[in-house]
Amino acid sequence: MITQAETALQRMLPKNMRIGLFIPCYIDLIYPEVGIATLELLERFGLNVGYPLNQTCCGQPMSNSGDEKNAQPAEHLFVENFKEFDCIVGPAGSCVKQVRCHFDGLEQTEEVKHVRRHTYELVEFLHDILKVESLPWAEFHHSVAIHNSCSSIRASVSRNLQR
Repeated sequence: MITQAETALQRMLPKNMRIGLFIPCYIDLIYPEVGIATLELLERFGLNVGYPLNQTCCGQPMSNSGDEKNAQPAEHLFVENFKEFDCIVGPAGSCVKQVRCHFDGLEQTEEVKHVRRHTYELVEFLHDILKVESLPWAEFHHSVAIHNSCSSIRASVSRNLQR
């Protein structure tokens, strides 16, 4: 059942807006249901979602260990996979941070800059870009806690300053 909020949102979005679904490698391998749920949620809002079949890794494991040389091929492939999308959305904040903050070893072409500027964590995309205020069809009867790591806070602050 489509809600009024979903219908209103669909009227506001550009019909040709293309969303690239970025499923990080560890989600693909360990928690594939998260990737499926992310796709279903984005499609529920009537978005045109594409999934590049040859996406692999954003390069974070190599970059985190200081191996920038071996991170660059993964980073380059990421840009190639997602450069044609208006927005890139992924359900993992650390991988999104990798794209935004650590693709410095690549030549900063317009394509690289576009991908870095238009990559969003799923909740950030829903809140900041789509302006979703509620999910009236969803029920969740549990308390939750959030832990904002120092790294994620630094990434959020730098992102907000760039806007």
